This record gives sequence, structure tokens and C-alpha cells, in this order.
Amino acid sequence: DSKNNQILKKEYLDPTDLAQKINGILKNLTFASAKMSLYTFVEVFLFKYLSDIKILKDEDSFNYIYNLYKKDGYDDAKILGKYLDGPRETMKKLFPAGKDGTSIINGQVFHVQRDSLNNYISVDNTAKIFKQVILEFKKYENKNDKFINISRDFKSKLFETFMKNSDDKADMGQFFTPLKVVKEMVSMVDVKKGISICDPACGVGKFLLESVEDNLDEFFTVDGKGNLVKNINIIGYDKMMSENDDITIILAKANMLIYFSKLFTNCRDAEELQKIADELLNSTFKLSKTLLGTLDSIENNKYDLIFANPPYYQSKVMTAEAKKTGEYEWGGAGVEGLFLEWIVKSLNYSGVANVVLPDGIFSNLQNNTLKENILLNCYIDSIISLPKATFF
Repeated sequence: DSKNNQILKKEYLDPTDLAQKINGILKNLTFASAKMSLYTFVEVFLFKYLSDIKILKDEDSFNYIYNLYKKDGYDDAKILGKYLDGPRETMKKLFPAGKDGTSIINGQVFHVQRDSLNNYISVDNTAKIFKQVILEFKKYENKNDKFINISRDFKSKLFETFMKNSDDKADMGQFFTPLKVVKEMVSMVDVKKGISICDPACGVGKFLLESVEDNLDEFFTVDGKGNLVKNINIIGYDKMMSENDDITIILAKANMLIYFSKLFTNCRDAEELQKIADELLNSTFKLSKTLLGTLDSIENNKYDLIFANPPYYQSKVMTAEAKKTGEYEWGGAGVEGLFLEWIVKSLNYSGVANVVLPDGIFSNLQNNTLKENILLNCYIDSIISLPKATFF
């Protein structure tokens, strides 16, 4: 441009400090748990992001809602009502829920009611809090630029931001793999056209998304009729850890939206975008609401490549339930032992797995049969030790 003749490295925005500030604001909603605050932040973040990449336009855009605060005749409740009936409904329409009921948003904190004259009225302080959140997002944009190139590790950091001091983090049973570890694991394998990749405990989806990121234009295209063409197949499964807890799959779909933003911005109209979103997001990430989740059934000899950082914990209930399926015969200790058997059996005969495992897999005598079967069925390429405190 007029001020620069150098090729610059692309700068990525990491709005973690904004998330921390919004978390503080949402704590003023006495009924909003840490997890509900996280849902809400993700929703408003996507509202801003989709506006900045020009998928949400005109009266559906962030700037339209923001500018209403400067207009006469618009109180906080009316503006919140405009958002709920406008941009929020558009987001739900453009990015429809899959068969598992998950979409890219599930915030339930902000709400208004209508009086007998059909005017919006605030029944608590949510309209005021919504205004504070919108103003903070705008203030952040004025200081740091628009939300276009977002850091790929941002979605995982959100869990630490919202959950680290929370009472309900113990229920989650989820660890999230740092991006540096993900990138190294992806670099160790060949990802090419025509293969099928699975992450059976996908969390926010980084293994799958990073594995295709370098060749998105080659792996995923849209034909002249607006149909999505996949030259690679990626599947991520996760399970609901507690009632109505679909946050990981929502974040995985939101993550995918950011990685694949070019595919969406190139859509010719809303109908094509809706179709691509359904075929891409909902066919990639799937939430199970059963006790065993992914472990319900082994997908024998199906995948060319499996990445995983499965959950590690003891569960007599899950172990007993897994035995009832008749598919788990190797007697591995803990949920991670069940996942390891699932992974080995679900790989096709020339398939490769790259898995994060606890040290106990190697030292626990209860895993002897599991280890014998791995040695019988697999070639161990390498075992790499990770430093302590690698995971949050």
C-alpha cells in the first residue's frame, strides 16, 4: 500500500483478553454459569466475525446493532430484541442444526419479553449486559482491527478463560491439545486426497482442521451447481458429558467456520451458504448423547488415519456398558483403554494412528492384554514423551 512495500507475515488476532473482559461482565448475570457465559461469548463472537467477513450484512450486521445505541427511540431492550429477532435468527437459518441438534450457537442468556402493545421490555438486566458486551467488542475492534484473521488456538484458550475457576469444570472430563502438539502430530503423517480421517474424541476439532488446513482449496471445492465436493473425508465425534452440554461440538463447528471462511464468503447466495454449511459442519462434527458416545460401536477397518487425545479416567459404569456391546475384548484399564481398542480396530489394514496417551497405558499391568493385541496388530513407529503440564 502507500505506506508499505514489504511482504508482511499475516497477523492473527487472538481476542483472549477480550474474552476475559466479557467473562467478567457476564458474571454480573447471577444465573449465568461459567459454561453458559462461554456459550454466550461464542455467540456474540460469531455475530461479530460473520459481520466482519460480510456474511451478515445490512440490518443483520454487528455495526447496524451497535449504531442503534446512538439513535433516539431505541432503549436497551428494544435493541436486544432487534438482535434476537434479526441477526440471531439469520445465523440459525444460515447454519442449520445437524441431526444431533447442534449448530454454531446455543447462547441462552440474553432474552426480552413483549408487552401488550408488542413492545420489547426487559425483565432483568440482560439487555443492559448485552449493551456492555457489544460496546466492548466495538472498543476491541477500534484498538485491534476487525475480526477476520483469528488465531487458530483461540477456541481452546476459551475453555481456560471461562472454566479455570469454575465449579463445573470437574464435570467436563475434557482436555484440549495445545496447537503446537497438534501441528507436530499432523506433520508426522501423510494427509492426501481420497483418505478418511477420524478423531473419536474431537473436542474443538483441531486435529481434523489442522490436518486439512494447508490444502483446503484442494480438498474441498464447490462445483458449478453449488454442491460441495469433498476430496477427503474428515469425521469428528464427541459425547455430551452432562445434560445439555454440547459446547465442544458448537466450538468445533465454529472453529471449522473460521478455517473454511473463504468457502463460505465465496457462496453466491444465502441458499448456497446454508447448503454448504449443512454438508460441511454437520457431516464433519457429530455429538452423541449416549453413555458410551463414540464407543457405542467400533467402525471396523474404516479409517486411513486416526488422530486422538481421548479422555483418561476410570469408569466402572462405562467399562461394564462397553462389555455389553460384545466388541471390547482386550480388557484395557480406564476409558482410554477402551478408546485405544476402538482406534486399533477402526483403522483399516494400512491405516495410521497418532494418539496422545497417559503413561499408565504402558505401566499398568491391567493393560497387558491390550498391549499384546497392539503389538500383534500394529507396527509401533514411535513413542514420544511430552513434558509435564503440557495440557490445561
